[in-house]
Amino acid sequence: MFRSLIKDRKADVEREQALKLVRAFLDVKDGVKEVSRAVVRTIAALAEHGEDRHGGRPAIETIVEREDRLRPICIETLAEILSRDPALLVASGGLAPLAEAFSEGTYKAPEGLTSAFLFLLDKPRKRKYLQPGYGIESLFSPFTDQLLENQSLLKQNAKAIAGALKNWAGLMTLCMYDFRTIKALIESMLLPHPSVRETVIDLLYSLLRIKSPGWAQSFVAGRRLTTYGRAATLKSSPTKQNAASNEEDMVEQNFVEHYTALLLAIFIKAGLLPTLLRVNHTTDNPTQKRKTTLLLGEVLKLASRLLPPSWSSDIQLLPELFAAAAEFGNEDRFNASATVYQISSVSRTLYRSSPAIMSAGASAGANQLDDDHPKASTAILADDATWRQMLLDSGVLHSSNHSKWNWDVIMKIIEGPLQIGKRLDEAAKASKFLKRIMSFYRPFKYKFAEIKSTRNTQKYVRAGCALMHSMIQSNEGTRFLADSKLLRQIAECLAQCDPVSFLPQQGRRKQED
Repeated sequence: MFRSLIKDRKADVEREQALKLVRAFLDVKDGVKEVSRAVVRTIAALAEHGEDRHGGRPAIETIVEREDRLRPICIETLAEILSRDPALLVASGGLAPLAEAFSEGTYKAPEGLTSAFLFLLDKPRKRKYLQPGYGIESLFSPFTDQLLENQSLLKQNAKAIAGALKNWAGLMTLCMYDFRTIKALIESMLLPHPSVRETVIDLLYSLLRIKSPGWAQSFVAGRRLTTYGRAATLKSSPTKQNAASNEEDMVEQNFVEHYTALLLAIFIKAGLLPTLLRVNHTTDNPTQKRKTTLLLGEVLKLASRLLPPSWSSDIQLLPELFAAAAEFGNEDRFNASATVYQISSVSRTLYRSSPAIMSAGASAGANQLDDDHPKASTAILADDATWRQMLLDSGVLHSSNHSKWNWDVIMKIIEGPLQIGKRLDEAAKASKFLKRIMSFYRPFKYKFAEIKSTRNTQKYVRAGCALMHSMIQSNEGTRFLADSKLLRQIAECLAQCDPVSFLPQQGRRKQED
């Protein structure tokens, strides 16, 4: 069989039939064990690039012109052997052609080869056959090679890199050795290759799931933010239908946002922000400079919404940029000052044009950065008359039926006046507002507990989370929670799920009177 494979290209029909015979063994259970090492070594030789007359490696364009038409099939065959019998492939020297296919782009669909490597990385007994430098790390070679700039190769490898980083096994592998591979990708933006910089920025947008606002293209093209910032703010006010769809998207994408937060933390740990600042400072292309500034604003906004406060507070300061702007004896401070102003302007416009419906953490971050809607103003402006009217408008004082309550007004009360200890104490002692709200959420009342989770009932979940957050902000709320039956009943419900709990398990209690 291997004699047919090594024949001259004039015998392409015979070579093709021999290769089909080898692939037929792979379609049979345990058929790969019948393939000899000599055959695999021959296929690996066909998949490799030959040397030119002068002994050097030919250019990519020359290789594409004279490459063997069976080479892509040989590479695909090696990938299938890798997933079925990695020991056979490694012993036959088949890893090098696969790594070469990644780095030089001879195989036009690197996502399939990446899947084979990710399959092995996900198996503890098989990942030992993959050597460092001969796996998915080879995908990053076109980005770090200063002598090579092939835009089509960059784009096809960027898709494979995105697939690897969206996989747990690929992410853990690329984070090895102190984020060496990811740092190399980020630092490649500093190379004097506009296509590399453009491809990496687009890749970051895709991985972080950043959806740029409608004015982003105009801003990158050169228009000033002040010419359309107000229009963007007006257009961003969602209708009731759009608000409902945004609520549904938030509920369904919570897990996706957790993974996005992990990716963002890894990129920041690998030096994303300092590199973007250096790119913004050194590039002469105004379009790329504006695109980098927009990415900086999006990363800062995403960090304030997804990352813990300890991370976000350090990131928002941008100490390197402000230190450069404060060096009055250096002429470069003018560029740094202009960058500070531009990032601040982009961040303000991003928060103005962001959807009105956000998660609790995102809402808090937006309210801190948006001067037009200070969060504390609702609590300050709620005088006695307004406070009493809000309690009446909520409908809680008139009925104990939660379907008759105005939950929009209830959310305004929770996020506004109840932030003040005095108002919270009045709602607990001088009215039935808090008692009825807490009674609605008590598990053994079977009111909130028996409501089916749908898009329309998510308002009860948001109101409950906001209420708990508001209660623990003051001493009055903490005391009220300590005396309430809500926490004790939740503890009893959790005890029924814990087989080693010391709390008495009383089973399903009857509905309280």
